[in-house]
Amino acid sequence: NLLVAACQPITADRPPVVMEAGAADSLEHKRSQTEDNMGTHTTTNNEVVKLSAEGVTHLRYFTGPDGETHFGEVSVDFAPVEMPVGPPVDFSPFTPAKHLFFLHLPAGYSHDWLPVSSRILWCHISGEMEVTVSDGESRRIPAGSVVLAEDTTGKGHQARVVGDSDVLLVGAEVAE
Repeated sequence: NLLVAACQPITADRPPVVMEAGAADSLEHKRSQTEDNMGTHTTTNNEVVKLSAEGVTHLRYFTGPDGETHFGEVSVDFAPVEMPVGPPVDFSPFTPAKHLFFLHLPAGYSHDWLPVSSRILWCHISGEMEVTVSDGESRRIPAGSVVLAEDTTGKGHQARVVGDSDVLLVGAEVAE
């Protein structure tokens, strides 16, 4: 299995980075859901991935106890790892994945309400999308974003490609 280690826009001087995913510990997600993301509003916050010395925080959408889909965040902690060469690097625990795949969405693409069939970690390689969850909130998802889709029940979400560019995604179906 391959696991995407970095989800940054691909350019000629920045090729995609992947690593082998072996028998690894499950990733413990620290999930946060704040009161202000439970309301109906639209945001254009493009800071979908936040990097700190402690780890990375990225967007998620999920079905809440009320049966509606909401946005939240997932925080993944880093631990320093000694490398065979070079200085130590910060690593997160591995997350087991069932499948890895690419998805191409043409400019103008959109879909109506749809839950995901399984938990999927999306890495947005190029283009921009807008996702609307069933509580009414919409978020723009630019290239370089990481999003965990967990709305496997309920009404799900709507999505559309924003602008004139196609969208390229890498999806990893996350093992339960």
